[in-house]
Amino acid sequence: MTKNPLYINLHIPKTAGYTLRYHIDKNLKKDEQLLLDYEFLGLNLFKPPLDYEVYRNKAYKLIKSLTREKRDNLKIIHGHTVPYGIHELFDREVRYFTFVRNPIDRTISIYNHLFNLNKKEGGIKRMQPYYEKYFLIKGNEPSFENWLRNKYVKDTYYTHFSTVGYLKEFGYLKGYSQNIKSINDALSKFYFIGLTEYFNEESLYFFKELGMHKYFIDQNISQESLKTTKNSKLYENTLSRNLVDNTLFNKSVQLNHVFKQDHPEYFLAIRKKTLEKKLLLPFTQAIYAPRQTILRFLKFAFGKEPLKYK
Repeated sequence: MTKNPLYINLHIPKTAGYTLRYHIDKNLKKDEQLLLDYEFLGLNLFKPPLDYEVYRNKAYKLIKSLTREKRDNLKIIHGHTVPYGIHELFDREVRYFTFVRNPIDRTISIYNHLFNLNKKEGGIKRMQPYYEKYFLIKGNEPSFENWLRNKYVKDTYYTHFSTVGYLKEFGYLKGYSQNIKSINDALSKFYFIGLTEYFNEESLYFFKELGMHKYFIDQNISQESLKTTKNSKLYENTLSRNLVDNTLFNKSVQLNHVFKQDHPEYFLAIRKKTLEKKLLLPFTQAIYAPRQTILRFLKFAFGKEPLKYK
């Protein structure tokens, strides 16, 4: 019997990955998915190793501990800490995929995310090392410009800030990050590279591939405390800190178009799943997430939270 492909999703921060994760949790059985994140690999979120070999060895050990039946039942492996190479542990086709985001939008989203989290969780003692390291400056909330200048290092390998650095840390990118060949080699490892701005459409392709039919409101929506417009000084300053990431993003856009040209079945799948989502979302949301439905509706009704992901 031919086995279905195993999908492996690297969740790059601030690319709508939590919405996908939520849908996976609500649609697939526990033995059909494997989440790889810091806590599941026994790692400290506040002191990430920044070492590919550590992630690789931890993931290999966890996957090798699974029974043959469990490995064969898996439909997807996903999470923030998914190292390249785990496909070697499976005797079937494996397809890596990820979503990337315009680096200007993503950088601003990171700042908004940290700003809002610090407001919400800043009083929690165990969270202080995280915010001191990635956000606060001398114990105070910085302006975006100050944060960008002091916490966001230009073209850094910093896992929380740079997409290039994230791919390097988890073994997808090797060599010198500014080398276009290294970037091309990294992106070639992915079966599909999605774009966050088209997430609501493109994610449906994987709903179809994974046999998912329950739909829910988008998750992990950050309040926008900062916005920018193209050609503004803020925009230019942010772009200057993301030159290599911008090169990677532009190449990803090209590969995204090529995939759709080479896979005409993509468009048929999207049409079918879009119609299915419109018909089923109100019912699956209310039936399978009733508490969330009530809370989100109340927040929306009082203007406290949008219902859609941005």
